[in-house]
Order: sequence, then structure tokens, then C-alpha cells
Amino acid sequence: THCISSAASDVYKRQELRLKNNGITNHFSCAYECISALHGIQAQYDLYAYISLINRVENLEIDELFGDEAIVKSWGQRVTLHINTKENMMVNKAVFSSRNNWIKKYISQLGGKCGEIVSQIVNADYESNSFSKLDVRNNIQHKERDQMMQWGGVLAQASIEGYIYEVLDNHKGKKYAKLESELLDKKMSYEQAIQNLIDKFVVAFGPVSLRDFAHWSGLSKSYFEKYWKMSTSKYEQLRVEGEVYYYRNDGTEDKRDNIILLGKFDPLLLAYYDKTWLVDKRHVHKIWKSAGHVEGILLVDNMFTGTWHCNKKNSKLCFYVKSEYQISKKTMDEVDKRLQYISRVLEKQYGGVTIENEDTLK
Repeated sequence: THCISSAASDVYKRQELRLKNNGITNHFSCAYECISALHGIQAQYDLYAYISLINRVENLEIDELFGDEAIVKSWGQRVTLHINTKENMMVNKAVFSSRNNWIKKYISQLGGKCGEIVSQIVNADYESNSFSKLDVRNNIQHKERDQMMQWGGVLAQASIEGYIYEVLDNHKGKKYAKLESELLDKKMSYEQAIQNLIDKFVVAFGPVSLRDFAHWSGLSKSYFEKYWKMSTSKYEQLRVEGEVYYYRNDGTEDKRDNIILLGKFDPLLLAYYDKTWLVDKRHVHKIWKSAGHVEGILLVDNMFTGTWHCNKKNSKLCFYVKSEYQISKKTMDEVDKRLQYISRVLEKQYGGVTIENEDTLK
């Protein structure tokens, strides 16, 4: 029995530390600090990226995001769009620029050379400091330029290489800009950058394993294994089911909330190879869906209680919870309070919450 309880306590400790280190139960003081530490917040859906920040930053004000020129949107790990910092773009440039990815393969299938097309975008003279996707397209000298711009395409590659970012603002219509040359002039070696990335991952997502880093970064082992060994030797270790996990224990206390609402594509839902650290394996398929779709989850007292999403209806935010278990009135009031807070920070009217299994409400 001692062995079982010790293993169970390590599983619990791993979960506790991850929630704390990632800013859920021990908040960051500002948006920049959070985005920098997590090496970006995945942002296919702006709304859920903002919710990821509201969940992690003490008293976040949404203007804090749009007013900080050092915070941008750019493509990074796993060739996905993130809200990130300009400094982190330099790490991405050093680590991911030369990696082969679907964009390079696609451009070459279309008869283009990725490096040449990126140069055309980067060296073009745009009429103002910020420009549209159409402006980018018009500066590509290739008959397949429309195809090359699909799903981010060559624009995403120019961003991974550190040249172009999407301006983060609250207005309709995407605008892009060139990264300042003084940042681009700061050269960073692959070794420096990969160690920076490993350190960030261990500190903000730990306890983590080598498999987790491969999963989160999208890099195969051969690109980082020797640096992983060098970097992780300074961290504490935790063994769970025969696998070694590394973390930094900074000694801070976590301020645990019995209600945790992680939104779709939350950083914690994307970071780990093994999904059962947070939910029982019988629920995994309800959250991690086909085609890479990831649902938001509601945890009550550490237990998976259901999935949730929200819809914008004019200036209102309406929330929907699909619950697995009976939710008490007291718990529902707390969920309601939390969702009201999220709506207020997003400067939207609160449109209420609907429980999709109505019979579960006491």
C-alpha cells in the first residue's frame, strides 16, 4: 500500500506543480511576463487566447495587451500562430527557421523557392509601417502566390524566421509589420536558443519529460536531446510510472481555486504527451478531438466535470457547459461568478451560462 500511495502522491504532485508553474494557481503579475514565460499563447481563436491570459494574470486589463508594442502575434512552435513577445520571436528564429515544415514543402510543390519568396515579402517597400495580407500577396512575384498564402503559408514562414509579425490590436482587419532591425541584429545561436526554450518549458510547464518537450515544441529528439541533458541536470526530478520529469521548485505557495476553467487550446492542454495527468483516460476523447481540435474544460476540486465553450452574440458572451456529473447549485454559482469576471475583462456583456445536460443541475 505504501508503494501505491507514494505513486498516487507523485501523480498528484505533478498535477499541482503544473497548475502552479503555468500560472493557474499562482498568477503572473502582468501579461508580458506570462506570455514571455510560457513562450507564447496559441491563438487560432483570439477569444480563447485572451481567456488563457485572464486565467493566469493577476487583474488583467485587456488594454494592457493592446497597448504593449512588445506583444505581437507570430508563428512559432508546431508552425502555429501564438500571441508572443518580440524577444521570443528571436528564439523561434534561431530554433525553427531552418527546420523543414509543411510550408517549405508546399511552396516547393508549387514550383517556388521558399527563401526567395520570404525575401520578396521582407524586402518589399510597403506604404506604411503596417500592411495588409493583400499587400504581402501583391509583393510576391510568382504565379502561384495566392496558393502560397493559404493557411498563413509563406507569411507564417516569414514570421517563424523573425521578420514579420501580426499586430495585436482590437480592430477588425489584420495588419502586419516588420520586426525592428535592432532586434534582428541580435544574433542568437541554435545552442543558446534551444537551451532558452528548454529552460522556459521546464520552469513554466514542469514537471515535464523529454517526450513532453518533443510534443510541445514539435521537434524530433535528435534536434535537442544533448541540450536537454545539459539543461535539465540543474532541475529537480520526479518519477512517475518509470518516466523522469524535471521541474523547478521555486517555493511559492499556490492559491488554489476549487473552480478551474481552461479554455479551448489552453497552453496546459497542448503541452503534454500524456493527457491523463489532468483527466481520466475515459474522458480524453471528449477534449482532444480529431483534426487537432481541443475543447475547454471545467475542473471542480481537481475533478474533470465537463467541457465548455462560449459564443459571441453581438456584444454578449454566452457560455455553454456540457457537464459529466451533477453540479451543485453552490458550484454553479461559482462558475457563474468566474464567467462574469471573464466577460467583464473582455469588455463584453455577460450572456449567462447554459448547462447542456440540464438534468444534472440540482
